[in-house]
Amino acid sequence: MAVSGVNQVGQTVWLQRHNKRSRYKVIWIGVPDTEHAGQIGVEALEPANVIWENELKVRIMQSR
Repeated sequence: MAVSGVNQVGQTVWLQRHNKRSRYKVIWIGVPDTEHAGQIGVEALEPANVIWENELKVRIMQSR
């Protein structure tokens, strides 16, 4: 799924996953016409409210 509406590094975006929503800063944008086109990298601006927290905990536990 491509991300739309993001056009510059440093932009603040709201992301939602299930019933959790949080602010993130865009730290990279995929170059058009590459395998990363339409993708972004983000950094949490609200570290206590990470929307992927449960999924990350499960993956860490599975990797041990």
